[in-house]
Amino acid sequence: MNGCRIGFDIGGTFTDIILFDQNEGIYHSTKTSSTPRDPSIGAVDGVAKILQQTSRQGLEVDYLSHGTTIATNAVLEGKLANCALVTTRGFKDVLEIGRQRRPQQYSFHAVKNRILVAREFRFEVTERVNYRGEVTTPLALEELCGIASSLKEKGVEAVAISFLFSFLNADHEQAAKAYFQANCPNLDVYLSSEVLPEYREYERTSTVVLNAAVAPIVSRYVGSLEAQFSEKLDIEVGMNLMKSSGGVMPSSQVQSRAVETVLSGPAAGAIAIAYFGGLAGYDKLIGFDIGGTSTDISVVVDQKPRITSEGSIGGYPFALPIVDISTIGAGGGSLAYLDVAGGLHVGPESAGADPGPVCYGSGGLVPTITDANLCLGRLNEHFFLGGEMPVDKVAAEKAIDQQIAKPMNKSLANACQGIFDVTLANMVRAIRVSSIEKGLDPREFSLVAFGGCGAVFTADVAEELGIKTVIVPQDAGLLSAKGLLVTDHKNDYSRTRISILGGTDKNALIGFFDEMKAQARAEFKKDNFDIGDLKFLYSLDLRYSGQAYEINVPIFGEVEEITFDTVRDRFNESHRRLYWWSDSKRELEIVNLRISVISLVPKATPELLPLQEADSGHAIKGNRPVFFKQYGEYCGTTVYDRRELRPGNHIPGPAIIESFDTTVVILPINTAKVDGYGNIIISVEG
Repeated sequence: MNGCRIGFDIGGTFTDIILFDQNEGIYHSTKTSSTPRDPSIGAVDGVAKILQQTSRQGLEVDYLSHGTTIATNAVLEGKLANCALVTTRGFKDVLEIGRQRRPQQYSFHAVKNRILVAREFRFEVTERVNYRGEVTTPLALEELCGIASSLKEKGVEAVAISFLFSFLNADHEQAAKAYFQANCPNLDVYLSSEVLPEYREYERTSTVVLNAAVAPIVSRYVGSLEAQFSEKLDIEVGMNLMKSSGGVMPSSQVQSRAVETVLSGPAAGAIAIAYFGGLAGYDKLIGFDIGGTSTDISVVVDQKPRITSEGSIGGYPFALPIVDISTIGAGGGSLAYLDVAGGLHVGPESAGADPGPVCYGSGGLVPTITDANLCLGRLNEHFFLGGEMPVDKVAAEKAIDQQIAKPMNKSLANACQGIFDVTLANMVRAIRVSSIEKGLDPREFSLVAFGGCGAVFTADVAEELGIKTVIVPQDAGLLSAKGLLVTDHKNDYSRTRISILGGTDKNALIGFFDEMKAQARAEFKKDNFDIGDLKFLYSLDLRYSGQAYEINVPIFGEVEEITFDTVRDRFNESHRRLYWWSDSKRELEIVNLRISVISLVPKATPELLPLQEADSGHAIKGNRPVFFKQYGEYCGTTVYDRRELRPGNHIPGPAIIESFDTTVVILPINTAKVDGYGNIIISVEG
């Protein structure tokens, strides 16, 4: 290939675009404002912009990867497809009963989430499979006739089928699917045994219903976007979409796997810090991604993001593997306000891209984190998006003074610092939840700043947590888009097969894994991948006998080499790290078998440059007053142009380093240096 590869990530405020030129071996980047009413507009405009900037033609694009929040927004906003559920007689209310967890345990006025499928769209059919996978009541196919008529009358777009114990025997679900496809040809049909062949009927049903609810929306969006790329930019290559699990999938799989994009937004950032952090020699990382509306926190150990299968969005669970990311409502556009008692709050409400912060001059009236950082001097009013975007600092000062400072009887600077400190406290708390509460000591990690606003806060966050090293990568403000170009194609397969570990037939276990591998090879072959290059990663979900939930334990090497003693030791080690105890004599139970199947994508490895002199004076672009709470006042602070910094340069704090995509704040008494990959490494003293 001698063309170019493009990754684009649509955020709440900006759309980030990265182009890798395979001839030059160079990354190019740009940003455009997001268009929430129709995200495809910002996406097409952004890709057109970077093609123009690099003098490239659409026909030269041979790889296109996209991080989208279409499915996420559809669920959170309740704008879902008109879907139905068909289930075993007696189980139509499984979505309503759920796990009987109250959203507010002690409130008499707690309100449950809206049920994904209204009761009039939930249908029962006579059939039954028992816990051994044996048919005890045959499927009453004649009952499907009346259901099919109702689906047509109600204008249903998609139907989810979830029968009891179908993860052991899917014959009834397959028969029902065949009936609906024959009699309702315009209806999309999704089976729980295909989407999530695991036990726990509530989570399995919720997952397949989520897939049915978002699949038509995501499919239409992807089809429209690909058509626009073709018609307007002559881009003919098919799109790849980021998945929640930390892989990408070709657009041809969206119809059947749409639910796998539901929490995919921040996943590419975690993949990026794992890859680029690993190149720089860091294997324990906490990702700190601050965008326009939220802060996303991820953990990477040994160049692998932490994965969980306990996902939830909008209160709806789905049990597919996802990158374990904690999100809080603290981004550049988060609103700052006083409550009725005069207490200062920041977020989770956000000004987003429309109208945006007050300083954007687009109709925003309530001050935001971005407005506060602008007034503190951390941001440059003349260098938003590298000077492409004018902002109004005076308007920001006026809004904070009138709405925050005067009511609190504070100076403007102290009010802005208060907004900063409240936000900082929320961020520190979120990192503690992602690390300390999961058995990890954040002091053993390096903190990676990315997103447009990440490096403005990261040094302060590190100081609060006792973290000694902060890494600000190249293209930090667009790192999620960059991650899309180093993310491999990946599908995840699972199967519930419950057995006592010590009594499990190893050959039978290997046989189950072989069945999943055969399924994976068939699906990758269908999408024209070279199945000879597939990489298989195996794992088991285990628990102590009598427990209700599991821990995932990876199997290193080939599954034929598995030893149960090794599995037991790894489980006990993980259990001890998470819960501070383990019992090596207690029986273990296998619950789920898992395989991650990966087709590697070509990755552009940045060149490691030799270190030069420490002096960074050549990169100084000016000096401006910045308020630091360490001084309690504004002080003259040297401002550097990141484009002019060279590997080996040292930057003493306090300092500001500016690039078009982000701003790096170096606190007093801290120092920074540039490594051979162009990363800014901040040494934090506190």
